[in-house]
Amino acid sequence: MIDNLKQAYNEWNNKSLVLENFNGFIEITTPFVDMHHDFIQLYFIRESDNNFIITDDGHILNELAMLGIDIKNSKKRSGFFQTSLNIFGVKYNEKTDELFVIFSNVRDYPEQQDRLIQCLLRISGMCSYIQQLRD
Repeated sequence: MIDNLKQAYNEWNNKSLVLENFNGFIEITTPFVDMHHDFIQLYFIRESDNNFIITDDGHILNELAMLGIDIKNSKKRSGFFQTSLNIFGVKYNEKTDELFVIFSNVRDYPEQQDRLIQCLLRISGMCSYIQQLRD
């Protein structure tokens, strides 16, 4: 039964995860959805110094900002945000609002992508939580 479960998961993942090569980056469409139920898209970039980056290109924080959720000017939101980054080892670029992971071995790609996705889902969950407090 365990082998069947692993096989089913791997088949689902292979069908659901879409990677498209562009000039200078790879777009990764994941099977996971954001607060608008759109598939989360990530961008894989190879740095010149043999590092790899996976980024959300600022999508999650920009979406929250458009909904009026500012993580920078609230101590509780800012604390939640920082804790989320620390839990998953995700970095934040304040200038671009990008959330990203950086690593040097391509074998680390699956784990790094998973950590970034978990962080994005947790942060985008602030939208639902704040909405519940308003209702």
